[in-house]
Amino acid sequence: MRQIYYKLQDDIESKILGASMVSIFEQSLEQSSEKILVHVLIEKKISPDNRKKLVDIVRKFDQQIIFHTDSEEIPEAVFIDTNKFALDENFSSYFVKTPFCENAIKAFENILNDRAAKFDAEKKSTADHFSHIQKILQLTITRPRVFFVSRADANDVKDTFGLNKKTAAIDSELPNSMNDLVSAMKKSNQSSNQKSIYYLHIEPERYSEVKQQLESKGFIEYEDFFNSKSIF
Repeated sequence: MRQIYYKLQDDIESKILGASMVSIFEQSLEQSSEKILVHVLIEKKISPDNRKKLVDIVRKFDQQIIFHTDSEEIPEAVFIDTNKFALDENFSSYFVKTPFCENAIKAFENILNDRAAKFDAEKKSTADHFSHIQKILQLTITRPRVFFVSRADANDVKDTFGLNKKTAAIDSELPNSMNDLVSAMKKSNQSSNQKSIYYLHIEPERYSEVKQQLESKGFIEYEDFFNSKSIF
């Protein structure tokens, strides 16, 4: 019986070792029917799953394997250089025949499926965003604007939307800002003049709360108001 020896330090090396065993087993089958006993000296801990995969490879070729944790058990061993084998141009052709490759393919498929799902979500998000902006443009072309914005964001609004001294605005940080907003919107809807569109330039979390309050009073998103900060 022919005996071969490996050192194994970690789970990464177990994959190279597995491919190396396949190459030796296949070459041996081509040349003779001599059985092979594989000795593996485990210098560090490897996972039970990877250990099982090594055993599966050996059983597939009807060979034998012994795991050692003490080098004194195999004092005259000459170890195969797996690092050198990993650089061999034929390494990949043997690796694909191991159970390790099956896991790698599954992991790669999972990554691709995850990326595809994210890509679909991004496409939908982009389409929703353009739809959102289209609705806003339709609203703002002809109707008077009123901004619900903090003083801290006033300059950004001025630069982005052309806010000036004549543009109506409600300070969103004042204690009674919600009452002022609702009151102004009611007056606008009851006026004989063209009703205003309200730019709520606030963070998404607060916008959700304000939207709920406005809708409870009969106002409609994209008809009476929208979140101008969401454009960005």
